[in-house]
Amino acid sequence: KDSLEYTYFAIKTSPLSLLDPIISTAPIGFEYRHKQKYAIEAMYYFLIPQAFPNIKGKENEDLVKFKVDIRRYFNDEFYVSFEYGFQKYQYDFTEDYYTAQEDLKFYSYDFATINKKIHLFNIKVGVEYIAKNPRYIFDLYTGVGGRYVDLFYSDVQNKTLVTSFPVDGFELGRNSRYDSRELSKLKGNFLIGFRFGYKLWSKF
Repeated sequence: KDSLEYTYFAIKTSPLSLLDPIISTAPIGFEYRHKQKYAIEAMYYFLIPQAFPNIKGKENEDLVKFKVDIRRYFNDEFYVSFEYGFQKYQYDFTEDYYTAQEDLKFYSYDFATINKKIHLFNIKVGVEYIAKNPRYIFDLYTGVGGRYVDLFYSDVQNKTLVTSFPVDGFELGRNSRYDSRELSKLKGNFLIGFRFGYKLWSKF
């Protein structure tokens, strides 16, 4: 029978997350789809060693990250969905620089703990193809939305105001890391992605 007529449960992953140059993760999730029209997908991201380490000095990394996707299918493959995601990422860093939110001035430090929280909201459109045998799932999607980013530094040791550049070869604006400024800000978001899965069971 056509998949319009049955309910199924599938396990899914997002292979491109393994290659993320900032935070490499191994995501594992599921999709429960009820008689074609509606589905829920949830995915948790497990922190793994970076495939392409490009930020030296990070230690004691800790990550909590998940996404939940509510979908409405309009035919056997095409869907529109609302996605919510949450990320809490924390790590220690030594001998670096940052811009403090309180006064927007530039400081150096010997040690600090970087704390980053993100709330993510997206509207997505996608196409999900299910092979008949074996029961692989190929899920392609794109979307737009917003993300609220809260980034702050704690346990800052030997915090020193920087008044001239360069400092030890560092030049403001040229060497800054992607997350070297404290902020609490709503930003726009664009995404395009691919997920791969396997249908575990189905019922008519």
